Amino acid sequence: MYLVPDVACYIALAFAVRGHPLSLHTWQPASWLRRYALVTFSFSLLAMMFFGILLVILGYALQYLMNRRAFNRRNAAGVEEFKSFEAAAGTRFLEGAGRKIGTLLIVVGLILAAFGFFGRH
Repeated sequence: MYLVPDVACYIALAFAVRGHPLSLHTWQPASWLRRYALVTFSFSLLAMMFFGILLVILGYALQYLMNRRAFNRRNAAGVEEFKSFEAAAGTRFLEGAGRKIGTLLIVVGLILAAFGFFGRH
């Protein structure tokens, strides 16, 4: 997630600390710079894991809200009631899109959380 800016910072600082950029085959970054890059990469994996968990929670909440709205529209016979055809079509479209977005958030969140968790271990 934050890998590209960290690698760019790592390379720029390494060139500033250790000589000319054309001598890439002999170049060795300073030890403090290696520690900085590892710490920021580890932090970005941790942030990716927490962001993934947050996406899963948001996706589940979105699906819950969409399903609750549909449940609250049902009458005693279990049939959804709408004021008009347009309201029915619009509501069903928006709730269907909300459920699909919720599912997408859950899948992406689980993937991010897995990469963040297994990348650290």
